[in-house]
Amino acid sequence: MKRRLIDRIHDRLWSVVTESLEKNQPLPHGTNKESGGASVSGTMDWPMACAALHAGHWSTKDFRKSKAVRQVVETLGPVDGRYFAKLIQKWEPALLHDPKVREIDAWGDPIRWPGILLGTPQSFSPTTLRYLAHALWLRNEGFVQPGGMIFEIGVGYGGLAAMNAWVSRATTVLIDLDSVAQLATRQMRDLDLDKLSAIHSAADKLTDFCIISNYAFTELSCEAQEFYMSTIIQHAKRGVILSNASIFSDHIQGRSNEQMHDWFQTIGIEATIATEHQVLCPSDRVCQNSLIHWKR
Repeated sequence: MKRRLIDRIHDRLWSVVTESLEKNQPLPHGTNKESGGASVSGTMDWPMACAALHAGHWSTKDFRKSKAVRQVVETLGPVDGRYFAKLIQKWEPALLHDPKVREIDAWGDPIRWPGILLGTPQSFSPTTLRYLAHALWLRNEGFVQPGGMIFEIGVGYGGLAAMNAWVSRATTVLIDLDSVAQLATRQMRDLDLDKLSAIHSAADKLTDFCIISNYAFTELSCEAQEFYMSTIIQHAKRGVILSNASIFSDHIQGRSNEQMHDWFQTIGIEATIATEHQVLCPSDRVCQNSLIHWKR
């Protein structure tokens, strides 16, 4: 996909600015990687950064500026941010002025981009704008019911869970490595949204819920994917999975998009895989990411 010159200039400026603002905090001695080989992010410093915050070695100040965090969950640039800002302006522009949305954006002290360049009334982290736009789309399209239940595989620092809580008053069951799930729980508590989140356990009662995953499911090994399919996904009435399988499936020995589609069909989930969709931002298209979704 050929990118516009203005977009390349914009992202280059973002790279220069963020390089000077990014923090490279040392990880405490004795902080170990979790689980590693079953997921791409499990082999990186991200879960150790979560553990460092949970243990009190790091604070939320500059957390989302940390290199270990930005490598995994704070990944979008201003072109993507502007794209999602346009969707929010179309669907519910008042939320760009909402104090709680600003509070969610501020948690973890991310690198923000000026509102005049994003098309927003104030500066935002581009990643925050994706979470808000996705939460609105999930609500508008009926994937997430008002006051409903979500199971999220791969929760990051909890940004999407917070937006789903605020936009739809939905409860998110957080499914991730222990240190990551604890971090997301901390974020929800700090934002007074903790009543709308829970950590996943084998005792969870599966009812009417939506399963969502921003890339994490397609960054898992086949064995890990099969575990979540049998225990959670096949029970979900609705599902939305952002897929980066075209990048990571070979690396982690997971399934390709084509294999994923055939697998879902075999177990009775009539999932659609879209390569062109409004919730896929410019960087998704450059990376050939896809949207897998279903309702039944």
